[in-house]
Amino acid sequence: MSFGTKASDSAITACLVGLATLPSVTRGIKRILVPTDFSEYSDMALRLAIDLAGPQGAKINLLHVLRSGDSNGQLQMMRKQIARFPDSKDIEIIPEIRQGKVYEEILNAEAEDNADLIIMSRHRESDSLLSLFQSITAKVRKNARSTVLVVGA
Repeated sequence: MSFGTKASDSAITACLVGLATLPSVTRGIKRILVPTDFSEYSDMALRLAIDLAGPQGAKINLLHVLRSGDSNGQLQMMRKQIARFPDSKDIEIIPEIRQGKVYEEILNAEAEDNADLIIMSRHRESDSLLSLFQSITAKVRKNARSTVLVVGA
């Protein structure tokens, strides 16, 4: 997967330009929360967070939420996801795995980590996944205390 296409570069640039008008950005961002499911769309969210965190000197909390089951291998997947972005070496990215309802754990992480911004992905894999993630996204956007930026298809 490459983020070097003109379409994705221009989309990220447009997002960054648009972000400059948000209150949380103008006062400075210290912490960015990026929920991940290891999809291409989550990579887009992480790419945007890295691009924003660098100039702001912000930390990124990369969060994966398990609905149930064992977290074996999930931390390794997070490390691989971070490694896809070699320009992130100078940015503190803190991987975190939680278990529970996805939207509740995103909101809990936001509160506990004092996130200034949440950058999350939206999906279009199938109708059922779309409904699930739209629901998660809607609940996070409705209940988050910080700005929520949704990226993806």
